[in-house]
Order: sequence, then structure tokens, then C-alpha cells
Amino acid sequence: AYDRAPQLFDWLAALEVAGLIALVFWFLAYRFLIQKDVTFFHTSVPRIGAGIIVGYLPVFLIDEVWDLARQPLPYLLAVVLMLGFAILLYLYVEVHSRLSDPRRAFARALDIFLLGMIESAGLGLIVTALLGPLMAGRNWGLGQVQALAETRHTLAPFVGELPRVLGVEPFWVFPSAVLLMSVLAFFIGTFLQLLWEDLPITEPL
Repeated sequence: AYDRAPQLFDWLAALEVAGLIALVFWFLAYRFLIQKDVTFFHTSVPRIGAGIIVGYLPVFLIDEVWDLARQPLPYLLAVVLMLGFAILLYLYVEVHSRLSDPRRAFARALDIFLLGMIESAGLGLIVTALLGPLMAGRNWGLGQVQALAETRHTLAPFVGELPRVLGVEPFWVFPSAVLLMSVLAFFIGTFLQLLWEDLPITEPL
């Protein structure tokens, strides 16, 4: 479908990133700095967000991760599913230690997993939009950041005709990179935080 209306897809992707950045700015500038309201922060399981941020530090700046994000979709899906099941299994074990009912424990673990994936994907969209052009230009052979709009078409499509780089300057989206890095950052952040603090990621701050 992308080849039928490429500009529509590009503008929708750019608007998604711009809206997400505006939402984060609204929360930090208005809800936090002006209203001093952190209710949403506490209801979003803050240890998950903190773990994801920690997980993005090694993931985003490693060239091999960007090379992996350029691989064919079946390979990416295999990696994503393997890591995703490992995260869900860990969350289920942690929740099940507090809830004796397996069904309730799995439902709660799944809710936490989906919340973490939404947070990780949102952060991934913002981070890759800000710094992705530099990393993609260096690792995907796209040249200078200013030439991204012209050189992105040299990459093999991600899914069907959907390219690996969407959007318009300065709001770029990297679907394959966001998919891979979201799960990788969630996975690394979850277990790094457990090693550092000896506390499960489901614990409150």
C-alpha cells in the first residue's frame, strides 16, 4: 500500500512522532513542572520505564544492533519473539510469587508486559527520531543526514513495500529499528535492574 500513497504514509509517520514528542513535553512541562502531578508516573509502573531507559543506553549506540535491524523480517521476528517470551516468562514468575492464581498472575504479567512494550516503543520512536538519522546514515550507508530523504530508497523494504525509513525532515521513523530496539531495551533493562538492585521490575520505587 505504501507505493500507492508514499507521501501519506510519510506524513502520518511524521505526525505520530511529532505528537508523541508534544505529549512528552506536555507531561514534563505542564503536568510535572507546573501542576506537580505525578499520578500517571506512579500508575505506569515506574521501574519498567527506568529499566527501559537503562536498556536503551547500550542498545541504541551499538552499531551491531543497527546492522541487525537491517536484516530480513523473519530473522527480526525470531529474535523479537524469543526475547519477548523471555520477558513475559520472567514477569509471570515474579507476579505468580505474589498471586497464587495462575490465571490472574498471567493476566497481570501480560498487562505489565504490554505496558512495558508500549513505553519502550514510544521511547524508541522519540530516540530514533532524534538520533536515528545519524546512526542509520553511518550503519546503513545512507550518507549525510541531510540526504536521508533521497538515499533511504536504496534500502530493501521492511515489510512488503514499506521502507525501513519513513517520515519527513526532521521527524523520521525507523520501523525495523524501533521493533528490535524496543524489545532489546525492555529485555536488557529488566534483567540489569534486577542484578543491580536485587529487586523485581514490578516493585514500586
